[in-house]
Amino acid sequence: MDWLDRMISAMEYIEANLADNISYDEIAQRACCSTYHFQRMFPYITGVSLSEYIRRRRLTLAAFELQTTNAKVIDIRVYACPDSKLFIDAEGLGFNYSYESEEILGEAINNPTTKDQVIKQFSRLNDTIFELNHVEYEECNAFIPAKLLNAARRDIVLGLYDLKLNSQKKRTKALEAKEKISFAPEEPYLTASVTTKEQYDACVSCGIKEIYFKNVVRRNQIDYKEKEGQLLIGGYGGIYHYRETNPFVTDYSLNVVNATSCYELYKLGAKRVTLSYELNKSQIEDLMNAYYEENDGYPALEMIVYGRVPLMFTKYCPMKKMNQCRICKTKSYELKDEHGSFPIISHNDCTTTLLNGKTLNLLDELPNIKGIEALRLNFTVESKEQVVKVINMASGKLNGSMKNAVFNQETDTRGHFNKEIV
Repeated sequence: MDWLDRMISAMEYIEANLADNISYDEIAQRACCSTYHFQRMFPYITGVSLSEYIRRRRLTLAAFELQTTNAKVIDIRVYACPDSKLFIDAEGLGFNYSYESEEILGEAINNPTTKDQVIKQFSRLNDTIFELNHVEYEECNAFIPAKLLNAARRDIVLGLYDLKLNSQKKRTKALEAKEKISFAPEEPYLTASVTTKEQYDACVSCGIKEIYFKNVVRRNQIDYKEKEGQLLIGGYGGIYHYRETNPFVTDYSLNVVNATSCYELYKLGAKRVTLSYELNKSQIEDLMNAYYEENDGYPALEMIVYGRVPLMFTKYCPMKKMNQCRICKTKSYELKDEHGSFPIISHNDCTTTLLNGKTLNLLDELPNIKGIEALRLNFTVESKEQVVKVINMASGKLNGSMKNAVFNQETDTRGHFNKEIV
């Protein structure tokens, strides 16, 4: 048994016991190494600790489970008095959860926290399956920092998820009898995501049929408005909100890295699933092979093959801080340091996304990418002329008419695509 087989055996044990107690010793034994060395090796491979990985997988399974749960409202009772901790009793998903802060609340000097302010902070549940229903709060001249209310909301949501997850029996038995979902293979084609009307028009003029512009629902979006047609959705809150009204494709921000995640998103109604930026070509092939073995058919996948990769999303707006609010509507700007320049995209809600200084460019790889239905060009800061140029290069690579390499060592990166796991 080689190293990869041992790791697969260890991961299979984790997946089979997510609803039960998991023995670190058993995991390490399956990997043929000591518990100490496995716990040191695991973060190097995955980027997170073993305990954090297990926690995330459990929460992911709980989220998928909860999508079909009817009772999605949260009722809260808030107890906030000066010189006392903040206590909140929450009810949801058929469970009760109690929150207790570490901080001691102070007496309000001028403006005590009101019920409306509590409701405002606890209503920010867009990227969860929950909706705030009933709030009980008696004003006692206490001041509750918004940061503390936000922390309480997150703790309560995760607590209810955990309670729901821990109430379930083994999921592996149910998965054995799952419905198989597969899609007919399609000839690869180009899609595009854009940030400006100029880029959109350029894509239309080049014959791109599927363009993501006004139909994008971001992971960190704070409100959901009625939309028409197919959507590109980046978070579970958006999926839950639109799944009954709009066909949708899931975005890279759901960080899909395995066949199981694809399957669960198809169950929720996804037309296609966009793969994570973090996958290399071997992992993509493994994902497709695993999906075929489990479902006797192919997944419908999308992959971003060109564009600036997002590095960070923030609610902080540097232009507003410099008293130049809304200048982003007419001009572009970027951050610079000793490592290079990093463009910034400003959203309509005044949140911002920091982009990679180099452009992901896998256009030379297009002839060798097999099994991916939609190949996406992600346009952010490009001009109309640059958009047209990139589309023409991508089309040429896809149909075989362009033989010359287009990768630029100075400005481009291939990301994780050609990297191997060590």
